[in-house]
Amino acid sequence: MDSILTTSASLFGIVNTTYALWKGNAVSVSGRLTFAKLLSALNVPVMKGLQEKLTVFVPVATWQNLNSDQAALRRYDGSYSKENAEMGAKNIKFIGQSGEVEIVAHPFLKENEAFAIPVDKYRRCGACEVTFKTPGKGDDIFLNLENNFGFEIRCLTNQALFPRLVSTSVKIYGFTNE
Repeated sequence: MDSILTTSASLFGIVNTTYALWKGNAVSVSGRLTFAKLLSALNVPVMKGLQEKLTVFVPVATWQNLNSDQAALRRYDGSYSKENAEMGAKNIKFIGQSGEVEIVAHPFLKENEAFAIPVDKYRRCGACEVTFKTPGKGDDIFLNLENNFGFEIRCLTNQALFPRLVSTSVKIYGFTNE
């Protein structure tokens, strides 16, 4: 995802310096990532035609900060109970410039990078799903080591992420979680 959004040359055989809708967006944010800064970063893909649901993948610590912001903005109504206080959420959803925006914590992201993408515009393609079976070896997933006594397991895959439109995605980077 990172290289798709930050490449400024040829991407999948198309020169994205010539065709602007095939070029990804990258927005630098200083300080903590807040809802206001996130909405500001989402202006870039909206100005290039984004008009659909976005999913924002953020690091776990950033999601925690955004969830705290959301909890601070919460207003109590008639359902308030002095006996029990419930807070937090699995997902954060709000309405932004392009429609619904869902924020999802992802454990495999770098600490200061987030990706906002329209998931429906991306496809996973390739020749082989993730498998532990070695072609030509049958169903046995354990392979004998050649020079030592022991076994090994190999994981095979041949997949790629392919976008239908790159300009409606944005990489947000440079923020901190303190």
